[in-house]
Amino acid sequence: MLVIGLVGEKGSGKGEFVKIFKRLHPKTNIEVVSGSGILSTTLNLWRLPNSRKNLQKLAQLMEDFGNGTLANAVEFQIKQSSAEITILDSVRWEVDERVVRQFLPNILVAIKCSPTLRYQRSIKRNEKYQESDLSFSKFMEEENSVNETYKANICQRADITIDNNLNLESLAKQIQNIKF
Repeated sequence: MLVIGLVGEKGSGKGEFVKIFKRLHPKTNIEVVSGSGILSTTLNLWRLPNSRKNLQKLAQLMEDFGNGTLANAVEFQIKQSSAEITILDSVRWEVDERVVRQFLPNILVAIKCSPTLRYQRSIKRNEKYQESDLSFSKFMEEENSVNETYKANICQRADITIDNNLNLESLAKQIQNIKF
């Protein structure tokens, strides 16, 4: 099984990467796992808003159970997968990177995009609770949370860097060029 780890700031295009990758490989069994998915499910079960703040707080609280608790859950999901390709969306912590790298073969993909464009995309998609009401300064402030601080270093170690500052066609061409 190939494991692809995606690292990038919010709104950089990780979700679009997954959609395009699946479209480009329609006959391949692809599964997507994410720590955010686990956190979102937990918040829903607790009937709490699926806000970025709640997701970040829950991830930090889970660390009280031991370093890498959330990454261990993601690792378990990947090991249980029968897919030919498993995509980890999104690599945030160095322990997430280690999870990806333990599987062979693996590819770590960094997705880069300007803050202004990422902000516009995030507001438009309104994926998280009250995200459409977020100011640009608050958007940028969230990038300094503990959960986001390791991404820049992880991006530097990526096997592939994708520039997602243009359009979907450009993004698709770059994804299509990924060799595995």
